[in-house]
Amino acid sequence: MKIIKLTAENIKRLTAVEITPEGTLITVGGKNGAGKSSVLDAIAYALGGQALIPDKPIRIGQKEAKIEVDLGDVVVTRKFQLRSLLCNCSSTNNDTMEEIREPLLMANCDSDTPKELIVDKGISSHERLCDSLKEPQLSSMLTVKNPAGQKYQSPQAMLDGLFGRLSFDPLVFSRATIRNQAEILRDLVGLDVSKLDKERAIILAGRTEHNNKVKFLEAKLISMPKCSDAPEEKISMDEISQKIIEAEELRTVYSTLTLQVSAFELQYEQISALVQAEDLRVKKLEDTLKEHTIQLKELKDKAHQKRQQLSKAKVIMKEASTKVPSTEALSQELKQAEKLNDLVQARQTYIQVELVLSEHQTKVERATLKITAIDQEKRKKLAAIKFPIEGLDLDQNRVTFNGLPFDQASTAEQLRISVAIGLALNPKLKILLVRDGNALDSNSLKAIAEQAAQAEAQLWLERVAETKDGVTVMIEDGAVV
Repeated sequence: MKIIKLTAENIKRLTAVEITPEGTLITVGGKNGAGKSSVLDAIAYALGGQALIPDKPIRIGQKEAKIEVDLGDVVVTRKFQLRSLLCNCSSTNNDTMEEIREPLLMANCDSDTPKELIVDKGISSHERLCDSLKEPQLSSMLTVKNPAGQKYQSPQAMLDGLFGRLSFDPLVFSRATIRNQAEILRDLVGLDVSKLDKERAIILAGRTEHNNKVKFLEAKLISMPKCSDAPEEKISMDEISQKIIEAEELRTVYSTLTLQVSAFELQYEQISALVQAEDLRVKKLEDTLKEHTIQLKELKDKAHQKRQQLSKAKVIMKEASTKVPSTEALSQELKQAEKLNDLVQARQTYIQVELVLSEHQTKVERATLKITAIDQEKRKKLAAIKFPIEGLDLDQNRVTFNGLPFDQASTAEQLRISVAIGLALNPKLKILLVRDGNALDSNSLKAIAEQAAQAEAQLWLERVAETKDGVTVMIEDGAVV
């Protein structure tokens, strides 16, 4: 189905045009601002529905516009109208209205009670419009008739059934983002891998997280001492510390005995001095010999007793000195134990990091296997799909051609692919709209024209032109010349 005749009035820059296209390529030319873009817009507005209609499709200064597209099997007519609304509130004098058109809506600016809104075509001395005067409202009416003149009850639904997407501009596809190109192609071939893509994205994110942890742990292991020769368990430092405490206790006992021996020696020296003094006194004091002899004997007995105590104390002191260990050696042993325990701790930490690294590496491997399985499933789905041109394919979220990304294909290949996709998107209504025809050189233009002809499609192309040379329809000041 193609356009047999196009009529447009007051659409954007157009005044009134009537075009009966012939052949495959319809080149709409003119200077900038002449209205050539409005011709392609008129086709889009008529067939594409409200989503493609701008807020102001009507030519400036006009209140009505009309598009009629004869597709042979059906005639599509879309009309636009601007309606200005006046509030018929209590402050409005209806007798001053020179001409009144049909009632339109119900509303009121000064009360909650709806009153009739009317369309104004001439207001006299009324105090102008009240503050609730609304901006002109755009209304649109679509009709679709068959050759017998019968109307379709749901005209837009009928048009939507003719094609999945409105007339396609191949240049739009070639300039789309990589992701959008893939979405367009997936929609075209009916490939829904959104669930697989979502699952893959989740797994990929997890794998990325584990990969980051693997890199971090690998870098951490490089900077850590491995300490392979260190013992598996730490040495008990409490046992060495207890030995030091016991040694200090023995040292205290030895010191106490040393003080006792010194005291005994002092006492012995003092008694010895007394013995000597008493010996002299005995010799000098024969009168008191007996008395002093007794005292001397007592003193000698005490001296003998102290000597024995001294001897015993020295023996005990000597024995105690042999039992006192060297605390310096124990301190060295403690330091060595600390160093060895540090090595043991470092070895254990290294082993723990190795275990965590192994876990993340395993998770990365599992995620990779899942992603590979998803990719294989997607490849199976893709393998069962017939693309509009041989060599076209989808790789993840990228369109490829002959195994290479679409953007690496030659300009001619990209254009050929884009036209093929455009035609496939519109299998019933074979119309292509090329907005930027000046971007195509003569070879590219010839190539897509031939491709459209082979598909029995119609190519509407807009170009900036000063003359009619190479132009099918010349637009000037919104009209065909």
